[in-house]
Amino acid sequence: MFDQQSRAESASGQQSSSGTPTVHTRSAAAHRLPQSTEPICFFCNKPAGTADLHEAATKELDKNVRRCATELGDTELLAKLSEGDMIAIEAKYHRNCLRALYNKIRPAALKDADADRLHGIAFAELVVFMEDMHADEDNAPVFKLSDVANLYKTRLEQLGATVTNKIHTTRLKDRLLSVLPDLRAHSQGRDTLLLFEKDIGPALKKACDHDSDAMHLVRAAQVARR
Repeated sequence: MFDQQSRAESASGQQSSSGTPTVHTRSAAAHRLPQSTEPICFFCNKPAGTADLHEAATKELDKNVRRCATELGDTELLAKLSEGDMIAIEAKYHRNCLRALYNKIRPAALKDADADRLHGIAFAELVVFMEDMHADEDNAPVFKLSDVANLYKTRLEQLGATVTNKIHTTRLKDRLLSVLPDLRAHSQGRDTLLLFEKDIGPALKKACDHDSDAMHLVRAAQVARR
């Protein structure tokens, strides 16, 4: 009898005042795995790896990505874009992934010669090309505006656009300067040169070295004629 009463009191002591048994559980936080803070590509959802991740910095990029996602019916990409524009959400991407997206839209571009869309794609690819050249630390690229315009025209024709008029170089230059804040334009005679601000010093040094080499050759020739 005494043993039964003791067991009853012990059981009642393990219940809360509400009459429910006390259940000991581990904190949910103890089961929560730490979330990775490593940035991933907006398109492939993978970290940088051997290729650098680049941060979206222009509205032109966001506009073209949205256009491609809509035309391709890419629901996953559209869902990401619904969170805000790529600049606001600080989207980062592999350049190869961006190119792959543009490549997917090419067949559609060839079927539907929408001039605005084709110009947008060609311009975006031109910007990526110039950024790639700028990212190469071994080079200090100097772009001749007329060459850039020809490259832009060639890409338009490859996409299926009919280019009947000459590319308006001043308008193209202004667009490039607006989306590439570090790009600078310099007039040299009848030509306009485009180069990134950090490349101005190396480019000038290279030009000076070239002039110096030329002067040495001239002096050597003068000595040889004596």
